[in-house]
Amino acid sequence: MVLNENRNILKEDGYIHGAPDIIVEVLSRDKKRDTVKKKSLYERAGVKEYFVVNPENREITAWLLDENLYKHQYTDIGDFHICCSFVPV
Repeated sequence: MVLNENRNILKEDGYIHGAPDIIVEVLSRDKKRDTVKKKSLYERAGVKEYFVVNPENREITAWLLDENLYKHQYTDIGDFHICCSFVPV
């Protein structure tokens, strides 16, 4: 997701030229790639908030970028709502 204030990274070629503000990752069978490699990639790229959803156990884990490193925000299981720090409610 790209916030309106950063819409300048959305280009006419259909690509995002820069880091989105928020990514929601639904785990695939390759959980290590999703939770280690991609997390590191998003962290280095400057994605402000990163959510990992495990559809098998209905778990969500939220990470917030703080001084170029992700800090764990919360983990929830069951019926949950994604609460983004950068999106007004």
